Amino acid sequence: MIYLKHLAIFFLLVCASTISTFCQTASGVVNVYRRVISMDTAKGIVRLSNASNLVQYIGHSVMLIQMKGATIDGSNTSSFGNITALNNCGRFEVGRMCGQL
Repeated sequence: MIYLKHLAIFFLLVCASTISTFCQTASGVVNVYRRVISMDTAKGIVRLSNASNLVQYIGHSVMLIQMKGATIDGSNTSSFGNITALNNCGRFEVGRMCGQL
């Protein structure tokens, strides 16, 4: 019985050390946010504000998210601030940064 107890403790220590070996911490800039200033849907081109310093992200995955446009209840009642219509707010697309124009 003592042998099984020691074996179980050893197994737990091995598992704990293995898990901590595979954990990683994020460092540096994780996300970069830019405002869309124009779109050409026929060509699939999106122009971003302040895009001159995004060259290092060419080839990386990007996500475009519609963050504005929801309609809220503006009445002077207890339902003030409730969302009445999303109006495409929250829609997103995933793509790849192809280059700079």
